[in-house]
Amino acid sequence: MNVTNNNINTMPVKGTITPKVSAEDANGTYIIRAAYTDKGAGSIPKQTSTTTIFLKNPTVLAATATIQKSVTTKVGGLDGVTYIIPRKDGYIGFKSLTLPA
Repeated sequence: MNVTNNNINTMPVKGTITPKVSAEDANGTYIIRAAYTDKGAGSIPKQTSTTTIFLKNPTVLAATATIQKSVTTKVGGLDGVTYIIPRKDGYIGFKSLTLPA
């Protein structure tokens, strides 16, 4: 689903999902939103609960580091690969990076 697409795929309350990943989307992020609305009862209105999770690709490229201190960034030849070359006391870092347990 994207911002201009109002079609929402629904699933049963219980189940699994196996996303299909194409080669060009292999470095992307999955955004999974779950919402549930009960039927309410008598004078009690319907209640809705939602949650959203973001699943990012587990491979993180050094060139995408949000923190770069004392490094040189160099784009390679025909392949366009970006290299991070640290200078003395140089380092890179990532903000909001969650590592699995």
